[in-house]
Amino acid sequence: MYNVLEADSVVGDAAVSAVRSVPGVEIHGVARTFPISKHGDAVSMHGEYRWATLMDCATALKVLFIQHCQTGDAFMRPMAAVRPGETVTVVGAGPLQIPANIREVQAHPANYSLAQDIMLTSAANLDVPMKVTATFRTSDADAIEHVRNAVDFLPSVVQVDDYSGGGYTGALKTFADMRKGLLIGSVIILALAALSLLVMAVEQTRERRRSIAALSATGVPVSTLVRSLLWQTTIPMLIAIVAAVATGVTLAALAGWLMRNPFTMDWPTIGVLTGVTVALTVLVTALTLPTLRSATRLNALRNE
Repeated sequence: MYNVLEADSVVGDAAVSAVRSVPGVEIHGVARTFPISKHGDAVSMHGEYRWATLMDCATALKVLFIQHCQTGDAFMRPMAAVRPGETVTVVGAGPLQIPANIREVQAHPANYSLAQDIMLTSAANLDVPMKVTATFRTSDADAIEHVRNAVDFLPSVVQVDDYSGGGYTGALKTFADMRKGLLIGSVIILALAALSLLVMAVEQTRERRRSIAALSATGVPVSTLVRSLLWQTTIPMLIAIVAAVATGVTLAALAGWLMRNPFTMDWPTIGVLTGVTVALTVLVTALTLPTLRSATRLNALRNE
């Protein structure tokens, strides 16, 4: 994960130069960000605006999942809410036409601070204050303090975020722990559902002892009754999995659309939960077999 420097247009270039001069610091990418709107300059009234970023191709190749780039190319992230060739307003400057050749791309997770809704590699005659954002790596823990000292003399506030140590790592660890807890909770809920299904299957088998014994006496193989029992336990589980996946995917896609973040399916987790469901279904069927075999004996029919 890269550290991030943010500065306003007044001291942005000076801040980047100061960071480059610090020993043990490597600049990864530099981008300049400015707001655009579909409602003229009325950003504060409507709040409907997007962020555009100006960067060179060397930075774009590092930040985005692209194989080639040349000056003049334009990129946009999913759900950027702009169309190729559309004219928008650069807040405080004037109209800007979205290039017709703009491509939809994904950004590397470690570079979200540089990748905004729209990314341009050239913007001729664009005279507007731009926030300067730079990502960099340090060779040791003390270098980040040297960076802060290097930009401390600038007249404007320069923000330096340390993502190489506990800050971002701690957030990722918290997220991973939450994800692990949700996964464990899901498995526990599936186990409780399987236990409830087992009790229901055993009770139904006992209630239908006479019918099962009669079927067995007329020559119906026990394997056929076992398959019937397997379907009886499988269908509810399959319906539950389909409903859960459909609901979860719908809610996740909706949340991603509202927050304008890319949406990806977590197939490994879905596969784990599906595998657990299949295993529990087989286990429930196996645990019900003794009751089923007991019901198929002729003694059960005589007792009835």
